[in-house]
Amino acid sequence: MIYNNSDNSRRLRDNLGNWVKNYSLDKYGKDWNYCLGLSYRYDMKNKNWRNNVKGLFNNLYDNDKNIDGFIINEFDNNFSNIHHHLIIKSDLGEKDFIKIIKRNWDKKGLSDLKIYNKNLDYCNYIFKHYNKLEENEFDMILDCR
Repeated sequence: MIYNNSDNSRRLRDNLGNWVKNYSLDKYGKDWNYCLGLSYRYDMKNKNWRNNVKGLFNNLYDNDKNIDGFIINEFDNNFSNIHHHLIIKSDLGEKDFIKIIKRNWDKKGLSDLKIYNKNLDYCNYIFKHYNKLEENEFDMILDCR
């Protein structure tokens, strides 16, 4: 495991966080709608997490063709289990959004949905460990079919 927290890595995280923060404003003229944290009830150390997230986003896309956002994967403090941070633009109301998340995630793990607040700097927070380890990845949220 290679740990990287160089000046270049910190600048990369800052730049990515700022780019994601402005992405929705630049593309849609409005801020993000939701911040979502997803964790697992069981160890998820390999790439199988993609199938779980893919199923969730296909269901979200079925209900909102205009969904957009980013997912950042992060390992917990002892590097034994992965969890996800997401920033999302959606036309779904909070109750409908929560219903889809719970229906698709409750058996897999825990979810934590919050309304986006630009003053909390969530976009920079979710990149706090990006590029420190090879396992930390980020992707755009897309229709995965």
